[in-house]
Amino acid sequence: MLAQRNVETEFHKRFDAGVWRKVFRLLHPYRGRYLLLVCVIGLLAGVEVSFPLVVRYAIDRGITPCNTGQLCIATAEYLGLIILQTALVCAFIAGCGRIGTRVMSDLRRRTFHHLQELSISYFDRTPVGWIMSRILSDSQRIGETITWGAVDFAWGIIMMVLIAGAMLVVHWQLGCTVLVLLPVILLISVRFQKWILQMYRRIRRLNSEITAGFNEGLTGLRVIKSLCRESPVIGEFEELTGNMYRASFHSALLSSIYLPVVHVIGALGSAMVLGLGGGGVIAGSISLGTLVAFVSYTRRFFDPANEIARVFGQLQETQASAERLFSLLETRPEVTNRIDARPAGELADRVAFLNVSFSYCGRHHVLENFSLEVQPGETIALVGPTGGGKTTIVNLLMRFHDPDSGSVRIGGTDIRDFTIQSLRSRMGIVLQAPYLFSGSIRENIRYGNLEASDEAIMKAAGRVGAHGFIMAFPEGYDTRIRENGEPLSTGQKQLVSFARAVLADPVIFIMDEATSSVDTETEYQIQTAMETLLRGRTSFIIAHRLTTIRRADRIVVIEKGRIAECGTHLALLRLRGQYARLVHQQFADAPATG
Repeated sequence: MLAQRNVETEFHKRFDAGVWRKVFRLLHPYRGRYLLLVCVIGLLAGVEVSFPLVVRYAIDRGITPCNTGQLCIATAEYLGLIILQTALVCAFIAGCGRIGTRVMSDLRRRTFHHLQELSISYFDRTPVGWIMSRILSDSQRIGETITWGAVDFAWGIIMMVLIAGAMLVVHWQLGCTVLVLLPVILLISVRFQKWILQMYRRIRRLNSEITAGFNEGLTGLRVIKSLCRESPVIGEFEELTGNMYRASFHSALLSSIYLPVVHVIGALGSAMVLGLGGGGVIAGSISLGTLVAFVSYTRRFFDPANEIARVFGQLQETQASAERLFSLLETRPEVTNRIDARPAGELADRVAFLNVSFSYCGRHHVLENFSLEVQPGETIALVGPTGGGKTTIVNLLMRFHDPDSGSVRIGGTDIRDFTIQSLRSRMGIVLQAPYLFSGSIRENIRYGNLEASDEAIMKAAGRVGAHGFIMAFPEGYDTRIRENGEPLSTGQKQLVSFARAVLADPVIFIMDEATSSVDTETEYQIQTAMETLLRGRTSFIIAHRLTTIRRADRIVVIEKGRIAECGTHLALLRLRGQYARLVHQQFADAPATG
């Protein structure tokens, strides 16, 4: 959870026009509907402004027991305005809901697509909780603001302009009395804006940390319980929620001061109109209908001001969300296609690492001047101490990263000359921790080749020894896989992963500790399948369980990013070097661990 704080970028601008241009650019596909919605808002504001005028004319025309006609006319006008208002409100709500839903959907789709384009290194250093907070919470906040919030803001501005115009037309002296309070509200709003934005930025940052805390607390639940670390984890999460509570409380406190101040100023305006206008009625310079209309206008004038104040506070929170979401969307992948990159086509299977050096985040080199040539159809086993660079080698081959210097070549061509997707589509990889998607076993295997037939799927499962246990389930290949791969065991999940890789029919095959999490019987099944699977196929096998790699054409011992030893199993045993010590140590420990 502490790692969460390291990925946050601090923002300090009070108002960032660049961010808001990006936000409102999201409305571009719906600009026609949005303009129509603004027209509806203008009509709705015009109707709202008309209500006091109807009351004013009704009073000034003289509604008396002997003159009920004026009452009927005024009532009909009022009812007509209510019906029109109702229709416009319905159109307004429907339009806002439609646009808001589409914008939010577009934003989440765009974010998800962008995440697929980012390099593996981005996800290595960025917590999942931080990313989830951007996709779910921040995108929702932006979607709501640029529809409901922006429309409410526009409604408030239009209402204030129309009411100010109406007041100046009806009685300009009283109108000026009310409008003189407007600069006071604006000054207060600008003063509070800085404080509110700072608090919302802190809230968004803490929200990301809490989301990351939830994610780590749930995904690591087995480890937490097995090590009895519930109390420290709860304590750390309590600290996060405590910080969130204090930040939210301070934000609410600012709002509790800001909104009532605006309301009090509005009430002061009404009192001034009532006092001055009442004196005018007594003196005969102002009609009673005008005074009633002005009191109504004054209250309506500051209602939009309150609404603008509310939206203004919401805009601060939205800017904090937008800053973080666009920082994600503007993150560029570190591994990209060259301008002249071409499809891999029929990829040759001769692999060469030529003077490759690589470091993570510019720190100490994991590989330094590493060179290795692999012949077509050769099986290479990579062994050595943890952190020596074995997984880095296959990551460079898959182009999850690019080398700092040197090159990785296939068939004599630098792999950076191939498009990334075409390169990876010619490779198959099985990882140490098998990952299966929610769905059926059939769908998970077909993920290796979406065009594969059911017969091809069963054949692939049969080649790795998975067909038997799959058919033992009542629903066979249609057995549903839930979260964490249930109801399959770890070994069964790994066999399904193997079947998926086999179905892809890769030119180059990679196994990264693929047998470390299976039992001896399952490992034997995999080894038997591997003899058929790897025959005639260039392959890389990373394994600490050395029984898996005895039959490899060459075993390469990697130590501190360099090749310490290289040869067959028997040749390296005769050498009595690092590999021989690993073998003797592993088999000496076998009885104790069995």
